[in-house]
Amino acid sequence: MDEVIAWTIRAFVVSVFSAGYIRLHQRVWDRAFDQGNKPQRRQANRVLLTILCVGLGLGLAVGSNYVDGMGTMTYQNVGLYIMTIGLFDQHIRLPEYWARAAVVLLVWYKTQTEVLSARFVIELVILLVTLYLVRRFHSFMRVSWQMTATGIVLAALYWFDWGGETGMLILDRTMQVQAFSLYVMMMIFANLSWTASYRASLRNQDMERLATYDTLTNAKNFTLYQTEVTELFEDAKKKSKPLTIVALDIDHFKQVNDTYGHLAGNAILIGVATLLEQIANDETGTQHVYRTGGEEFTLAFSGFTPEQVLPVVNKICMTVRHKQFKYGDFHIAVTLSVGITTLRSIDRTIDDVFKRADDSLYASKRRGRDAITVEGMPMQMDDDGIRDTRYAYFAQGIVDASTQDKTPWGSELLLRMYDPQKARWVLPESFDISVRRQIGLLRDALRNSTCRRFTLNLTTEQFADVDVARAIADFRQATPELEELIVEITQVPHLQSVRRVATIYHQANVLVFIDDVGSDNRYAEVLNVLPFADGVKFAMQNLRGSDTRERMFERIGFWQQVASDNNLSFVLEGVEDRDDMEVTRDKFGIRYMQGYYFGKPSLPDAS
Repeated sequence: MDEVIAWTIRAFVVSVFSAGYIRLHQRVWDRAFDQGNKPQRRQANRVLLTILCVGLGLGLAVGSNYVDGMGTMTYQNVGLYIMTIGLFDQHIRLPEYWARAAVVLLVWYKTQTEVLSARFVIELVILLVTLYLVRRFHSFMRVSWQMTATGIVLAALYWFDWGGETGMLILDRTMQVQAFSLYVMMMIFANLSWTASYRASLRNQDMERLATYDTLTNAKNFTLYQTEVTELFEDAKKKSKPLTIVALDIDHFKQVNDTYGHLAGNAILIGVATLLEQIANDETGTQHVYRTGGEEFTLAFSGFTPEQVLPVVNKICMTVRHKQFKYGDFHIAVTLSVGITTLRSIDRTIDDVFKRADDSLYASKRRGRDAITVEGMPMQMDDDGIRDTRYAYFAQGIVDASTQDKTPWGSELLLRMYDPQKARWVLPESFDISVRRQIGLLRDALRNSTCRRFTLNLTTEQFADVDVARAIADFRQATPELEELIVEITQVPHLQSVRRVATIYHQANVLVFIDDVGSDNRYAEVLNVLPFADGVKFAMQNLRGSDTRERMFERIGFWQQVASDNNLSFVLEGVEDRDDMEVTRDKFGIRYMQGYYFGKPSLPDAS
């Protein structure tokens, strides 16, 4: 009876100790692997964790030699328990693990009376296999019955071959069973405690993730953005290092939701977020990807300049542009609009930086989307990389006045250049850009507009260039979605040039119009090339300051008749008010018009 009472008291003591030690061990482990702590503090706690597992465990096992009676069994059990628990720590390095395993092997060795015997070899093999399995599967075993099973194996190897030098010789089978059962009870209690702690930790992690991570895309949310990016901002200011902020938005996302449904939109959000995190991490190692709005994301690149970030952003945009996001039977293509800025010395908060990135993002959308803007400067992106560009095509609508509808029937593309000093688009000093860039800008305009009829202005040199004509003709033939393409001659070239290039254009179904007839291009200059033209354009705005209204209408009537006599289309430019439209339409029967009355030139926008 006394032995039962004594064993019960020891069981209660070791149970209380087990609970306390589990809490202590977990607290030190949390501090050792908390990324929020400073590296020096984490390293200090890793050292303390090893001291607890190795030093305290070995000390109790050895110290039991100096305790008389049944206290030896208790101390040795506690020491073995501490050493065993340490084997199941997560995230410890291989040397740390085998240092702990070596102590377990040492203590076990000291219990052996017949070294190199068959039993010794068998037990050593069992012990080594057990230690290997613990290392291999410790994350799984830590919160399952395998942890208790491992403890039972170690206790059996330890207690049922006693006779070594570290403790008193236990010959009584009852005492061995008591010691073994006491240790098993400790392991069961530890397993229950650790499992409860683990589940509580998972609940806390889930709660933290719900609070800081977007539940749909798994990207960090706006709350975490405010905390982390503010810290990056303060660190960059303190250390005078670069910090680049990228704001991006999925283009026409509302149309995706309206066309395919919100579940399809969710699939695209998840796909885009995954690509953002993967590419950003692969290229720069950054984990700072945040979903800061419905279809808006923000990326922070600490230690990187915009020049270093641009290739990464271009890769992101090109990957998204070429990817078909699958939802059900649908394969959906989307593009991104991007704004980029960097930390400046005058910035007082991270909001100052983000506002500039957001302004550049808005500029990309105003350019027609699927674009990158850095500090207000537009960039040209493609599969070969990203290059600086100052040009874009603005579209001015051409309407069918007979329909009483201002919706553009077609659009004239007008070249504009971005002036970063004035922070606005202006007329370029020179319109002589390469045909490759013209086609690139034309393709951008087509991609970002619902209009499918475009008029392209060419200088005299561009129009007379056979290579330019062939490039535009090839583009027209390779672009079936383009319903109509017109090239305008701003200044009439020699007849021979018109005859040569008009043939190339007409073979590709590209129409040729003569611009500014009756003002910049007189009748005598135009007469000989009319057989090679498909239409003429009369610009009212060129005559408003020099001719009376009656004289101007007289000229309009003359050129409308010339167009009719030669079976040519006629477009009237410079319509500024309702009276201009009604008089020219009712008096001359003019159908196609353009001018400020119908809308000012703007970047193509399909929304």
